Amino acid sequence: MPKSLVAHAPDTTMDIERINSIGTLLADLSERTQQLRGYL
Repeated sequence: MPKSLVAHAPDTTMDIERINSIGTLLADLSERTQQLRGYL
């Protein structure tokens, strides 16, 4: 594998983890929004 690809691999992994984390957070916020709408 070329060095340039190896050097960027940790950043890519971190980006994927951050994207997954943000997706989970958005899903949780969407669920909470729906619950709050039920109370209002």
